[in-house]
Amino acid sequence: MNITKSDLATALAHGSVGAIPIVGSLASEVLGLVIPNRRLDRIEALLNELSQQLGNRSADDVQARFNSPEFADVLEDAIGQSARALSQERIHRIAALLKNSLTDEELRHLQDKRVLDLLAELNDAELIILQSYSREARFDPDWLNNNAAVINPTPSYFGASQSERDEATLQEQFREHLRQLGLLSATISPSSKPGGIPQFDDRTGLPKTSGYELTSLGLLLLRRIDVLGPTEF
Repeated sequence: MNITKSDLATALAHGSVGAIPIVGSLASEVLGLVIPNRRLDRIEALLNELSQQLGNRSADDVQARFNSPEFADVLEDAIGQSARALSQERIHRIAALLKNSLTDEELRHLQDKRVLDLLAELNDAELIILQSYSREARFDPDWLNNNAAVINPTPSYFGASQSERDEATLQEQFREHLRQLGLLSATISPSSKPGGIPQFDDRTGLPKTSGYELTSLGLLLLRRIDVLGPTEF
């Protein structure tokens, strides 16, 4: 059975999703109860997190900024992202950006909008990988150990299983995506041949890299979500 967007819109409008064979009753519950409740829970978590991060400040301290059209624009995007967040850590970082937007001496509306746009393009694994290039993370053994499965590239070797090859390809794509967004810069492996032609990876077709480092934009994003330590400002 093929279900078109028009069919689904009609079913939603008339409350007849449950009549769709096999998945209808399951989807009806998810669409009507589970997803809305989870989104409300995440928005509540964002506001609670923001309240905690504001600490001892009173409502009067932030009211003028909070009521400004520029902050309302940032808040709207932040709430939308939080409603779809899959981890408490993501909500914590979005709240940090809102806290900084409320408390900085200067309102950085366009800057914070751009940071939110970038966050929306990153999955949780990519955000962890990006954070791993900060000095704060590199010297935090507990953090490195807790996130080792994400930040340590899976080696691809002759005889590796399909699952291992898929994982290696995916992790490499995460870093390449961060590079494409301008958050990481890649150090290209030097050529071993005359002429300076870079070495290429047989699997990806891309120049081989010997490492990555944070760009100015990557540092800005991590700074606005309170990831960077004082030595990286």
